[in-house]
Amino acid sequence: MSGRMYYLCEVVSLKLIAIDLDGTLLGRQDQISRKNATAIKRAQALGVEVAIATGRTYREAVDFCRQAGITAHVISSNGALVHSQAGRKLLAVTIDKQTTAHIVSWLEENRYYYEVSAEGAIWSPEYGRQWLEQEIQQFEQSNPLQDLSQLRSEAGKIYRSIKLVDRYQQILEKNDSYYKVYVFAANAMRVKAGYAKFGDSEDLTVVSSMDHNFELMNRAASKGNGLKTLAETLGISVDRAVAIGDSYNDVSMFEAAGFSVAMGNARADIKKNCNMVTDTNENHGVANAVEHLMQLYYG
Repeated sequence: MSGRMYYLCEVVSLKLIAIDLDGTLLGRQDQISRKNATAIKRAQALGVEVAIATGRTYREAVDFCRQAGITAHVISSNGALVHSQAGRKLLAVTIDKQTTAHIVSWLEENRYYYEVSAEGAIWSPEYGRQWLEQEIQQFEQSNPLQDLSQLRSEAGKIYRSIKLVDRYQQILEKNDSYYKVYVFAANAMRVKAGYAKFGDSEDLTVVSSMDHNFELMNRAASKGNGLKTLAETLGISVDRAVAIGDSYNDVSMFEAAGFSVAMGNARADIKKNCNMVTDTNENHGVANAVEHLMQLYYG
């Protein structure tokens, strides 16, 4: 396989693999390839537990797995929720209504596109789409020579299975607590402004899964903590876990796991801090890494 590889000798028995979705397990068409699915099934046949670890919702993760013909544990909403392979909820870490109202009020004041994940639904104000289109158009007009294909690609991943409301106050009337607030901005300075506003909060953590977004969760929620919870539930030492991902919201599970694998399409600083670099998501990097690790640990 391509990519650089080096190993941690102390990972003597691989028992759990946590795999990110976007930019990792999913290809450009937002599908799990047959090769990736086959590698996951082989690992499971050898007794290795497999978890999907994603910023997306639990339902989205389950749907991707179903389409690929696989089953797995799910760490969703960047670790705010953890479900067993059988669908049992193992962990739920929420943002309270007062904190959510504070976040949403600031986003409204500054005309950000945002989505709020709650039990059973993702809510967004209907006018948010117009705000975002206006922002993208203004950004394109101000940067006529810049390649904005990445921006358009990332923008195309939003608007997924959301429920629209006429006014943002309706979101706060729907639930008493929330899992995550997802925010998208065309201009990188607006992403930085979000970090500046909420990065020092005692109650929140801020991560990014793409160049043009930031995501807000309860400070106790992270993919790393989700992985620890799952490992403990399964009776597995987290040192015997492998984490595979490509972005900054994967760093906490890289740090929690005994072995970390960066995708070939990950940023240089992500690759630098992982134990192994595999191929890109378009070249079935997950399958290549899993097959290599299965050969290494199980022969």
